Amino acid sequence: MVRHGADGELFSSPASHDAWARVGIMTGSNLAVSGKAAWFGASTAGTSTYLWATADGVHWRKYPFSCPAGLGLGGIAAASSWQVAFLCGASEGTYHTAKEVLLSVNGGRTEHRAGHAPVAGDVAGFAMPPSRAAVNYHRGRHARPQLPLPLG
Repeated sequence: MVRHGADGELFSSPASHDAWARVGIMTGSNLAVSGKAAWFGASTAGTSTYLWATADGVHWRKYPFSCPAGLGLGGIAAASSWQVAFLCGASEGTYHTAKEVLLSVNGGRTEHRAGHAPVAGDVAGFAMPPSRAAVNYHRGRHARPQLPLPLG
């Protein structure tokens, strides 16, 4: 398990018992976990920063990360240890936010634009189904989701 502490501190603990230990001082405010894998990072509009990632919950690496111009990191969502998405956004007014979704298929080492999310609503959360999830459409057809969806 991983949790975010004060002043950018990150702590982890085995899920079986309460034994929190400091991972290190890392810059971030967004956290996503999938199994033992985790991602931690932040960016504000127009800045580049780093994304911290671990595949095993122990060894952390940092990768360069930035949202598209004018957008800041609003959320991270993981479908598996290798498939992770990033929601970048900037408020355009009351309940309207420009949003872009970036998708990584290599655990966050690189990412590409996956598409625009709806402008209506603020960034209040971000979720992605597990990698083998299916969505049931009308008439009984199934298809894998193509984009994670913002919650908000």
